[in-house]
Formats: sequence, structure tokens, C-alpha cells
Amino acid sequence: QKMIQLACVFALLLSLAQATLPGATATVTNAALNYAAQQGATILQEQIKTIVLPQETGSAHAGVLGEVDYTISDAQILDLTIGTIAIGPQGSDLVLSLSGITVSMDCSWKYREHHWPHVSGHGTADVTISNSAVTAKVVLSQTNGVPVVTATEVDTSFPDVSVKLHGKASWLYDILIGLFKGSMNKAIQSGVQSAITNGVNNNLNALLKSIPLQQAISTWGSVDYSLSATPELSANGVSLPLKAVVKSASGALPPFGPSVTLPTFAAGKSMIETFVGEYPINSALYTLYKSGLLDFTIVDADIPSSVPFHLNTNSFEWIAPTLAQKWPNTTMDCQLSPHAAFTSKIISKEIQIQGEYDIKFYVLPASGAVEVFTLGATVAAAGNATLKNNNVVGALQSLTVTLSLEDSKVGNFSLFLLQTLVTDGITELVIPKANSYLASSPIPIPVIPNLTFSNIVFNLQAGFAFLGLDLTYHA
Repeated sequence: QKMIQLACVFALLLSLAQATLPGATATVTNAALNYAAQQGATILQEQIKTIVLPQETGSAHAGVLGEVDYTISDAQILDLTIGTIAIGPQGSDLVLSLSGITVSMDCSWKYREHHWPHVSGHGTADVTISNSAVTAKVVLSQTNGVPVVTATEVDTSFPDVSVKLHGKASWLYDILIGLFKGSMNKAIQSGVQSAITNGVNNNLNALLKSIPLQQAISTWGSVDYSLSATPELSANGVSLPLKAVVKSASGALPPFGPSVTLPTFAAGKSMIETFVGEYPINSALYTLYKSGLLDFTIVDADIPSSVPFHLNTNSFEWIAPTLAQKWPNTTMDCQLSPHAAFTSKIISKEIQIQGEYDIKFYVLPASGAVEVFTLGATVAAAGNATLKNNNVVGALQSLTVTLSLEDSKVGNFSLFLLQTLVTDGITELVIPKANSYLASSPIPIPVIPNLTFSNIVFNLQAGFAFLGLDLTYHA
């Protein structure tokens, strides 16, 4: 059972990087940026309708009527259409551009003559502001590993105004044109600027803060995939450099960092492109080693009764004859301790993990445990991970344990016989049990609030694992 648990640990590590998406780089491609801009524009179209426009009053000369007092009230924005939406890099910042904007509004008006007989009238007007544009600079940064976006320099231009009056007051036309190019126009532009600034600085940052950047791994550690530096802009999109480190439950970090530069862009067919290197697996292996979780004691009860070979001196009759003669039919156990942290390597279609163990065997007579021999074991595991129903499923393809005799206190020892038994046991028992465990324990792609992933692509390449996906936003 302990050997199966050990094999399962190795096999689980083969899919660890994919499970937490902690790669050195995750690129938000231009496709995702444009999608985000479209979603933001949709939100803007709804928010602009809530802009409160001021009531305007004044006096004017109304032809034969002479001087009149007028009131423009109940002005409201009915609709906003956007012709073109674009977002892209400009220096170290993103620039959002909205052009071909048309704003449709209506309002009520009334007037009353200053002098007797105090002639009055009222009506409505339809107002259209066209050929408008908005640009905003979006600055990318990070605070404590959390991405931060800040909208600055939001510039608006709403130049062309047309008015259609309903009612007999042609003299009012120029007044309305002046208002909707003046105070009303300023109110609309201010509302648009506030909507964009609030949408980016508050709403978008709230979404980014909701993304879980720490994920626990059982009770022994956690994965930290927060930002290691400020996001970087390129012609292909925004690249997010991630820490991609597995640390202990106490927060202790490995004494080494990533040593390989990973890609930041593939074919651009996915909205999000993630590249996971060997570092997260190696940091997990180091943390397991330092936590003592790769140290095992195997007792006879851990070996299934159906297996003919047991941790009993009688089973070693042909391997170590003196052992069986000196302690006949005596229970044994063995203690496994790794020389150092195991290491991993990702090659095309495969993840490899290797390391070395010392295995000390003891007999357990009534008088107390006696060390009888020590073996060295070179362990090499290989496996892959596949995507099934948006879950990462690991599979152990091979597990090789090569034994060597380090010390014998019981004379002659047939390493060949023991090696054969171990190899057969791994093939017939350990690998099938490990894969059964992994198949029943798939690891889901992480859930991010308000986002749904689709068209997920996953594969292993030399030095890294690639995961691409599209996303849909739900308000």
C-alpha cells in the first residue's frame, strides 16, 4: 500500500502544473483583449443611460414674442451606438479607442413670454450627437502579485449635434444646439469618462482581485501563481509573468528559482495561452522532500495478502539465505529515505521524474529491530496528462526502480532475484493501482468568478506544457 501511495505521489506530480495553471507565462492575446473591450463597451452602453443631465433655464429673444423665459428639462440618453472598438499597445500602455459613436437623446422644453399677454408654449425635441470618439490609456501594474489596471487620460469628443423640434418654436433651435454643444455636452462627456474610469479602476480590478492566486495542495503545501513582475505588453497581447512556485504549508520557499525562459506566445488561436515549465513540479518535489513526505516505512501489512512475496525472512530464503537461517519466519520492515529532492523534466508528450532512495531493511524479533541490509534505489517515473471534460487527468506510463546493494550484514545477497520481484510488482500492481487512483481523481481547470472556459487545448512540448483556452464573461 505504501509503495502504491508513493507511486501515486509521483503520478500526481506529473499533472500538478496543469492542474493549477501556474506557468511562468500566461498571455492574454489580442483576441481576448478585443473581447474584453467589446464586453466593456456593452456595459458602457447601459451605464450611459443612467447619466443625469441637468435642467437648463434661461432667457432669450423669441422674434415677435420678444423676451421669453425657457426651460429645457427631462433630458435623457436613450441609446449609444459604437462604430469601431479597438484596443492595442502603445508604448508601455494599452490604449482603448471607441469611434463612430452616436448618442440619441430626447428632452422637453417650454417657454413663457416676459410681458402680457404672457404667451407660452411647450414641446419636445430629439437630439443626436454623432461622429463622437473616446480614447483611454490603460496602465498595467501589480500589487503584491495581483494584477492592477488603471484607466488614465480618458479623452472624449462629441462634436456634431443635430436637433429635431416637435412644437412651434423655431427660435429655440439655436438655443438647443448651443446647450447640447455646451453644458449638456460636458455632462455627457463627464458621464462617459466616469463610466470608463469606474469600470476599469473599480469593476475590472474587483474581478482581478477575485481570482484565487493561492491554491492549497492537501495539508502539506500550496501553489502560488501570483504575478512575479509587472505585466508586459507586446504586439501579441499582454504577458503575465507568474511565480509558479509550490511552497510548504508554513510558507517556506525552495532555495532555487526558474532557470529556463519560456515562450509567451504560440499561434494566437486561443484567447489565453499559458506556458507551464518544469519549475512548479521541481518546487513541489523539493517541498515534499523537505517536509519529509517522501520518507516511508513499509511494513508487511502494507503488502496485499494476494502477493506471494512478503516482508518476512522466509520470503528472503533464496535472496539472503543467512537472514532466513538466523531469524526464521520473522517479520521485517523497510525504511525509505530520498538522497535529495527528486527532479523533473518535460519532454514532448511526457513528463519525467527521477531521484534516488536509500532503503534500509530491518528484522523485527521480540528483542527489537535489527538492521540487516541497505539497498540503493534509482527511481524513474514517466507519465503524461490529458484533458477530459475540462479536467486534467494524469497517467503513470512507467515506473522503474533500479536496485543496488549498499551494505549487507547477513553475508551473501542475490540482488538479481529481488530486482526481478520488484520489477514484476511495479508492473502488475503499482502502476495499475496508481492509474486507477488518478483516473478517479481528475483535477478541474480552476474556476474564476464570472468566466466560463471553452475550446481548451492542452499538450506537452519540450520544456513546458501548453494550455490554451477561450473565455466567456457573464455579468
